[in-house]
Amino acid sequence: MRVRTIAAIGLAAACVLLLCAGVAPAQTALASHPILGTWKLNPAKSTVALTVTLTTNRDGSMRIAVQGDDRTFRIDGKDYPGLFGSVFAWTAAGPRAWNVVNKMNGKVESIDRYVLSADERVLTLTGEPQPPAPRGDKREIVFQRVSGGPGLAGVWRSTSATAGEATAEYRVEGNNLTVSLQPTGERWSGPLDGRDYPLAPGASVPDGMTWAGRQSGARTISFVLKVKGGPVQFTTLTVAPDGKTLEILQVNGATENAPDRNRLIYERQ
Repeated sequence: MRVRTIAAIGLAAACVLLLCAGVAPAQTALASHPILGTWKLNPAKSTVALTVTLTTNRDGSMRIAVQGDDRTFRIDGKDYPGLFGSVFAWTAAGPRAWNVVNKMNGKVESIDRYVLSADERVLTLTGEPQPPAPRGDKREIVFQRVSGGPGLAGVWRSTSATAGEATAEYRVEGNNLTVSLQPTGERWSGPLDGRDYPLAPGASVPDGMTWAGRQSGARTISFVLKVKGGPVQFTTLTVAPDGKTLEILQVNGATENAPDRNRLIYERQ
């Protein structure tokens, strides 16, 4: 199963932001909004909270639960249904290592590798996106065991993650806020009316994914990311008073009370 880093999710989701206002006021407010410009993620100042629960079933299969989604699979190289219409296949790569091939819309999107430490207290996930995704988009998440065992089975929690260099450029085009992402090369543009709109189609974009948001302060924008009408992420973006830092706070789950919360810090370029 693909466990997407919150940096990747948040950056993509933050691209299309809406303002609850009429066309003329929205255009005026957006044209002077301090979020406009280019921002670069600072992983050292960011925290990413992600909880993964792995359970061994009586029949030898396993169950993985991430952000409220629960899937059953076997470590046999076969495809099993994953999050948001994806599929994933686990194979053993050593006594304490596993490879996971993740596909979306029939194409291999990434190959993840899980490695369990000798004392079985640390689980490291490294992800390698496949072409046409850029090689610089490689990511790593380090999980600490909360409970359970032996082996993969147990509750794992991460508070940090690293990824390839990530930047976002926010600009105005007509009545829309347009965002360009690197290194993925993705681009979003959306009308500013507070309604649900589909994300631009892409290899890693699930069917039925939409976003909706509003300007909730002079320097703050809030939005909800949904899949087929169900919320999967709540996010606020706030530019610091000096205009040099963009803080993105995320709640990953179906409600704003979900436990996985992240704080991403971007710096103006």
